[in-house]
Amino acid sequence: MSTGKDKRENFERLLREGKLGGMAVLRNLRLMLASGVDPKRVRERLDQGVARALPLHFVTAARHAPRLEGALEKAMLKSIAGIAKLAGSTGLVVDVSGSMNYKLSKKGQTTRMDAAAGLAILLREKAEEFSIATFSDTCIELPPQRGFALRDA
Repeated sequence: MSTGKDKRENFERLLREGKLGGMAVLRNLRLMLASGVDPKRVRERLDQGVARALPLHFVTAARHAPRLEGALEKAMLKSIAGIAKLAGSTGLVVDVSGSMNYKLSKKGQTTRMDAAAGLAILLREKAEEFSIATFSDTCIELPPQRGFALRDA
């Protein structure tokens, strides 16, 4: 991609022509918005669905584009709808200490907390019975939230 207006034009052309896949939208969301792409175009693309994306990809994207959280959450829940239910009772305990803010890789933007939130969102949707608790100094059971509300709990 080139600079400034060219980036916006390139992204908008790719979106208009249907040549920008869902994962590409998630990975380039911050850059798209910074270069001036109309958020309405991004929402329209997200409404088409995002195949093969895990909740952690949406959590990371939402951190960079909070004004698109509604569209991202809707696309995230749609993307995991086809995953089979997990029978029985499932519990998850998540570390919320400061170390969870470290990135998973040197080049990526996904943090350990993004991955944990993504797993919690996935399990909340797919587990027959699910409970989640967080710990740092003490252990706290979280309320039965869904989507990004669970991430924020």
